[in-house]
Amino acid sequence: MKTDTPDTQARLIIESIRENGSKFRPSDWAERLSASTAQFGPDKKLRYASGVYPGMINNCKCLIVETASIDQQSMAYQRIIEFARTNNLRMYTI
Repeated sequence: MKTDTPDTQARLIIESIRENGSKFRPSDWAERLSASTAQFGPDKKLRYASGVYPGMINNCKCLIVETASIDQQSMAYQRIIEFARTNNLRMYTI
């Protein structure tokens, strides 16, 4: 979606690549982690939280965390960061 104002929303990107360059498994890790912050809607379908969702960047599966929309002190955010650190996943912000 294109808007007239620049997108200044900071995003934390967690790639499915480890710091040593190896691919992280299982391949659905981003969906699983996103589901931990999701809720079921009135139609009984799972809805990802607005600030935590899986995505693809440069042909690499990743987890996208919009830093302004998630409380960085929350248990969910801390769990996501701990998961990335424990599994030595590449992280960067855009």
